[in-house]
Amino acid sequence: MFKFNFPSENQDETDTISDDLNSSGKTSLQEIDGQEIEISNDHFQKIKKYRESCSSTSLVRGFHLVDLKYVEELVTSQKSGEFESLKTAIKMNSDVISGVYEGGLKIWECTLDLLDYLNKESVQFDGLDVLDLGCGAGLLGMHALRKGAHSVHFQDYNTEVLSLCTIPNVILNNNPDVKSKTNFFAGDWGSLHQKLKSYDIILTSETIYNPENYRKLIQIFEEMVKKNGVIYVAAKHFYFGVGGNVYEFEKLLRQNERWNTSICFCSTEGVKREILKIVQSADQNHQRAKYDLSASQFSPDGRVFQVEYAQKAVENSGTAVALRGKDGVVFAVEKLVTSKLYETGANRRIFNIDTHIGMAVAGLLADSRQIVETARTEASNYRAEYGGNIPVKYLADRVAMYKHAYTLYSAVRPFGCSVALGSYDEVDGPQLFMVDPSGVSFGYLGCAMGKARQAAKTEMEKLKLKDMTCMELLKEAAKIIYIVHDEVKDKHFELELGWVGAVTQGRHQKVPQDVYSEVERYAKSALEDDSDSGNDDM
Repeated sequence: MFKFNFPSENQDETDTISDDLNSSGKTSLQEIDGQEIEISNDHFQKIKKYRESCSSTSLVRGFHLVDLKYVEELVTSQKSGEFESLKTAIKMNSDVISGVYEGGLKIWECTLDLLDYLNKESVQFDGLDVLDLGCGAGLLGMHALRKGAHSVHFQDYNTEVLSLCTIPNVILNNNPDVKSKTNFFAGDWGSLHQKLKSYDIILTSETIYNPENYRKLIQIFEEMVKKNGVIYVAAKHFYFGVGGNVYEFEKLLRQNERWNTSICFCSTEGVKREILKIVQSADQNHQRAKYDLSASQFSPDGRVFQVEYAQKAVENSGTAVALRGKDGVVFAVEKLVTSKLYETGANRRIFNIDTHIGMAVAGLLADSRQIVETARTEASNYRAEYGGNIPVKYLADRVAMYKHAYTLYSAVRPFGCSVALGSYDEVDGPQLFMVDPSGVSFGYLGCAMGKARQAAKTEMEKLKLKDMTCMELLKEAAKIIYIVHDEVKDKHFELELGWVGAVTQGRHQKVPQDVYSEVERYAKSALEDDSDSGNDDM
């Protein structure tokens, strides 16, 4: 029997979407005329009867949702000509049939990711106008209502989904006056431009699986988001069999200089999922035209654009991670190989600063080398002056001061690199610090730099770093690099490893070849096991 089941935490729906689209033989959505569906007294009466009959509801993230088995029975019991799109989906046992039914009754994992992100980051909705695009059950829009949104508009491809699922859910979770705050629209995106208004926040999930519809979606963004509005797009990193992926959608967005995009969440459990945050850059470009010519000048909203550009250079670099355990510090770097002609081992990104201190870098390599030489000079001067090894905390402070100085004068630019410094001695034990382009330095148990920084941090937070040995740290660091490596954009990379700890008698060293081989085998095996586990969950 066809079921609209809620997914488990590890369930993978990518192939479900792919198979359903392929089996339907369609690629782009059929143009269904847009229409507004109003909340009627009939809706309120049906919900009243639903409650009085003690019919069960599903509790998802604190929201009561109508039982989808009840919806299925209601659909199948209707006479011919009613709810035909849902009947077709039930008959075909499909979650998605392109151009007929777009999966609105299923709670997709990416929707839960975005809902959790909005809660965790305390995104403000008070007094704002919000659009839940491709709303399905309406979880995102209902969250906005709960957080005090001025108005929320819900859009779904199917009228039946709005009538049987979204509207009942909204009524179940809100007071009767919710009618004055909500509007519901059905139809294809291309037919809704005259019906939708402008919004402060647009929320959408699982809507970029089909590249054929990207331009329609972007057109909605261009016409409907307010001047200072924000758009959140939750999606799988790649939809196998269909071709949709976050990278291509982001690339298409950036063809128009109007948009600034960033990945604000990344999950690497099972199939990789991401949340793309999109804001308009027109006003920012106008400000930058005046305020980005010098690192010594603030913009009216207190920003130093040259420093932000330097941080962007770090984000475009390969990922580097550093982990501190109970007996040492390890470094692992994803050194991207852009040409087969490069010599193996060239252009290293892990350096010796002193016998007891190592440094991993991310960002512009030429800038990084200048920081390496500065750090080495500081360590040498300290030894000449005091006759001993420089404490890594003191060195991190000196490097931070040096980098900060290059953000204060109009004749120079900030360094486009971040660095991690690690050391070990018998007195202080393992220590780890990171310095970013602005000259800010912090001590860490684990830190990450580069393009997959957020995903790497997510993996680090799963580890009990204080209890781990150097060898265990090396394996986990290498595993993280392999997990966060993006095979779509960067096919080839070289893993670089370094460590300093009790196992090296307090000296920073390149990892021996036998250890390197063992660690690399572990990382690749762990990656394959994760992949197999993800396939088993499908």
